[in-house]
Amino acid sequence: MKNKWTLFGVGNFFADIYDAILSNDEEIRQIVLNQDIDDKILKWVPSHISIVKLEQFKPQENDSYIFTFLDPGKGPFLKELEKFDIEFTNLVHKTAYLAWDCKLGHGNFIGANAVIGPKTIVGNFNYFNRMSSIGHNTQIGSFNHLGPGSTVAGSSSIGDKNFLGTGASVINGVKIENEVTIGAGGVVIKDISSAGTYAGVPVKVI
Repeated sequence: MKNKWTLFGVGNFFADIYDAILSNDEEIRQIVLNQDIDDKILKWVPSHISIVKLEQFKPQENDSYIFTFLDPGKGPFLKELEKFDIEFTNLVHKTAYLAWDCKLGHGNFIGANAVIGPKTIVGNFNYFNRMSSIGHNTQIGSFNHLGPGSTVAGSSSIGDKNFLGTGASVINGVKIENEVTIGAGGVVIKDISSAGTYAGVPVKVI
């Protein structure tokens, strides 16, 4: 029997989630919404996938669960789901590489050809997009998003609710605190302790 997934929310990231599930020869049972969604986004969802409101949701035995939208502000939705006492699952694309001794929390997405290095510790609800890479001995918090082709070198530390744009790079041993956005192609060569948006080579606050 194929593993079935229940997805919470839907957004621009849906196609990558769907691709990862298909890569593992698994299926989507349903998408659960707690608010109205733009019809343009809903049109991306294949017609055979059920879309239900949160008040209609009933957990299914042995289902896997994951969020489908990138916004790190998942707190309210998580609060609404507490009464169901469900466990979120890590979704790993078939082509991704995870070192044997890396440690993952829950609800993480690891995209196509992404790499998680040895002795790396990852928190919860992170999205590592296709071909992103995390080096050895690195610590990653929760609710982060690494864009396609972004790289975090070894022995680094990334806090919570950070966003690394496409092709962004963090050099070895750098620490980034919380709520930091690194623009596409940006290169981080020293610690960032203040929230904000940074861009350039090397990055500067903008």
